Formats: sequence, structure tokens, C-alpha cells
Amino acid sequence: ISTIVLFTLNIESQSTSVLEVKYDFYLNLGVVSNQYQPVLIINKKESVFKWGKIMAVKEPDDSDFVINLNENDSIGTINYINLETDSILSREPWIHSEVYILKEKIPKIAWALTSESKTIGEFNCLKAIGLFRGRAYTAWYTLDIPVSMGPWKLQGLPGLIVQSEDEGKQIIFKIISITHIKMSEALKPNVNGTVISLEEYKIQQKSLVKDLFEKMSTKLPRGATIKITKTTDGMEIFDN
Repeated sequence: ISTIVLFTLNIESQSTSVLEVKYDFYLNLGVVSNQYQPVLIINKKESVFKWGKIMAVKEPDDSDFVINLNENDSIGTINYINLETDSILSREPWIHSEVYILKEKIPKIAWALTSESKTIGEFNCLKAIGLFRGRAYTAWYTLDIPVSMGPWKLQGLPGLIVQSEDEGKQIIFKIISITHIKMSEALKPNVNGTVISLEEYKIQQKSLVKDLFEKMSTKLPRGATIKITKTTDGMEIFDN
């Protein structure tokens, strides 16, 4: 996992503008609740979803102890999708100032399209339901913007995803605005990091948690122990 990657959002030279989509993003995984206002930059072939800074946070109760593997550094988490290469590169800043670039193929979400419709802001939207990595999502997409992109790793519908949430309402995306911006104003993140596969990423997560608990245990008073009384799932729930 020693390879170094550099990725950018390439805008076609003949294009005069790309789309900038702003969302509210609510993430509540059971102990800590965070709110972000991410930005999605898209053309027909690529997208960059930049999480940005945490806008609001709900801290855990005093009785809860939380280990957060991810840190929100000055660049933050970024998800880059390239349809031509069938790939997603996700920048994941971890504790101890480590940065990983998770490289994977674009997941094929088996969306079930329905005829149910509603208006969200200025958009006429249709409803779709899909399963993605352990969670069932309801997504509202608009054919007025015929790109197969959406927030985070949610994609593959006939139009832009305007709003989406999982059935437990732990992950919620709601569009705020959409505008055309000139190429010179588009986000072009140059991001370096250690490239790892999805399987390596899962192994790294488990290993890091184990190491942290072992280090914490050595600093406890004699006879004291650490007991995990509450666990939470991540955004992506894997079988192993």
C-alpha cells in the first residue's frame, strides 16, 4: 500500500461551465451527530464531492467513550468519481495525520425506480429505492438534470440525486442550491495519499482500533480495564 496517487477534476476544454451543487449533510451514527454543508462539482463524466468542515456537532453523553478514526484536516474527506475509468477515489484523513486514498470500482447500486413523484424546491423529482453496503436508501432524483451523479458515493440514477436518506435516517442529504460555475472557479483538488483497496481499508480499520485499545489499556491504573459497551456502524456496513 505504498503507492502515491494524485487526482484532479478534469473539465473538458470545450465545456463552458460545470455544475456546483450544495447540500446539507446530516450524519448520525448513534453516538456523535455531525452536520456538514458539502459541495458537489459535476460534469457528465466526473464528480468531486467535498465534505468540507463540520458545521454542527452533537457530542456524546459523558458516559460514552468514542474513538473516531477519521480526522477532519484542512482538506477533509473527498470522494472523486470518474465514469470513464469506472473508479472512485476517496480521500480519508485518519488520526495520527495519516491520509489514505481508498480506490475502488464504482459500485453498481440496484435502484428500483418508482412512479412516485414530488417537487423539491424547483425540481420535479422521482423516487428510487436502493441497497448500498448494508443500508436501504430512498433517493429523489430529477430528470431536469440528466447526470447520473449524486452526493457521496450515491449515483447511477437517470438524473441528479436531489435528496436521499437511509431508512434509519442516520445519513441524510438535502440539496440547498445548484448553480453553473466557470471552469476557472471549479474545484480541482490535488490530493496525495497512500492508495489502498477496499479490502485493505477494512483491515486497516480493524487493526487501528485494536492498536488504540491496546495503547489505552497500558495507560490505565492497575486493575482497571476497558470494556466496549456500545458500538456503532459506519456509513458503509460490511459483512466482515
